[in-house]
Amino acid sequence: MGKITALFGLFSFFYHKDTDSYRIVLFCAQDEEEDAAHDRGWRYQRKQSVVKIMNRHVQERGMSGFFLCNYEEQITGILCIDEGIGETEIEHNLLEMLDAVNCETKAALYCAVSGSCEDYRMLPQCYEQTKYCIGQKLLLDTDKRIIWYRQRKRSMMSALIILGLVLTTKTS
Repeated sequence: MGKITALFGLFSFFYHKDTDSYRIVLFCAQDEEEDAAHDRGWRYQRKQSVVKIMNRHVQERGMSGFFLCNYEEQITGILCIDEGIGETEIEHNLLEMLDAVNCETKAALYCAVSGSCEDYRMLPQCYEQTKYCIGQKLLLDTDKRIIWYRQRKRSMMSALIILGLVLTTKTS
C-alpha cells in the first residue's frame, strides 16, 4: 500500500505543480570504496537514511522537490524551480543539504545538477546529463562538491575547440 501511495504522490507532484522548470540532482558518495566494503543491506539502509534527511531538508527550507533511491540504487532528486530562483540559490541549498547529510551520517557526498527542462517528460534526458557529469568528475578528479551540466558542457566544448586548433596547426 505504501508504494501505491508514493506513486500517486509522484504523479500528483507533476500534474498539479505549477512550476517553470525542473532539474535532476544525482548524488554519489566520495568514499565509494569504503561503502563497497559493507554489505548491500547496509548500503541500502544508509542511502534510505540519506534520502530521509534530504526530504526533511527540502521541507524545512520550503523548497519544492523530493529525493528517492532510484532503480540504479542512486540517490536522485527532482527539484521544481520557480521563476526567480537562480543557480546561486539552488547551489546554496544543495551545499546546506550536503553538510546536513555529512553532519548526521558522516557520509561525504557530491552531486551533479542537470540543465533545466520545462516539461517533466524530459527528466530522463536530465538524468543522463547528471550521469555524464558524475563520469566527468571521476575522470577529471575534481574536488568540487556540485557539478553543473552547463559547466561540463562548456568545458567539453572548450576542449574540442582547443583540440581542433592543435590538429589544424599540426596539419598546416
